[in-house]
Amino acid sequence: MIPANPGNILKFNTDAAWQRHNQPGQDRTAFGLRCPKETGPAFQIFFDSGAGVVTWGLNPAAIPSGGSIEAMDAGDLIITNKDGGGFWVTRTAFAPLTNPVDCGFYEVWLTVDGDVYKSEVVHLTETTTDTVYRIRFTNSTDKDNVLYTSFSYHQFLYPVRWAWDRPKIDRESQIEVDGNGKRTTLFSRTVARFRLEVSHIPDYAINFLSKCGDLDGVQFEDEAGAIAVVPMENITFDSRIQGVGLNIGIFEFDAESEAFNGCQPDFLTA
Repeated sequence: MIPANPGNILKFNTDAAWQRHNQPGQDRTAFGLRCPKETGPAFQIFFDSGAGVVTWGLNPAAIPSGGSIEAMDAGDLIITNKDGGGFWVTRTAFAPLTNPVDCGFYEVWLTVDGDVYKSEVVHLTETTTDTVYRIRFTNSTDKDNVLYTSFSYHQFLYPVRWAWDRPKIDRESQIEVDGNGKRTTLFSRTVARFRLEVSHIPDYAINFLSKCGDLDGVQFEDEAGAIAVVPMENITFDSRIQGVGLNIGIFEFDAESEAFNGCQPDFLTA
């Protein structure tokens, strides 16, 4: 089943059976991407036709009937027509929700021209006085009907628990040895690849994160902008199981590098 919005960490579907927490054996286990309850989640979805009549709400994940849905303000969304037809619906989540909600597990329900699109679960949490860290995903150019970036659409992963692991060192070199055993290094490059492990990543986010290296901007930061940003260049992602519907994500990226070019007689390569 292809989600209605490929290229987004928060997936939407028209068929609730494809929501991860609704699949057999899950029994409505509470899990989902974390985000501040003040702003709610960021999301984006493209529609190739329709009049663009859009409403939305946050539905408690434990109540699938929709009878307890919290109506949201349509003004919190950005509607953008695309040249050639169709339109984008975007929630940037930079400003607070007009209609505040309590903490909890919710699905985003987006109704467009009478059709309801339901997201995977998000976990709205209270913002504390402690530093709030997150990973920001961006792309500087549009991707057909997958991403629209003209007003700086960003996606976020707010780690529940995270830890820096021991760096992995990659080294390559080109060395010549003459007849007298004299060694000359023509080129060397050493890269320290940092490793960040993040817990409580839902199954539905794995597909997006595995392709995050295709984006041209990934960085580790704090929400308030009080610490120096950590660029996550040449990033790769892997994961291992943590529990039912949850995973530990493993991000590796280039953090420190040094390179030497030119002849360097007797250069130590240890």
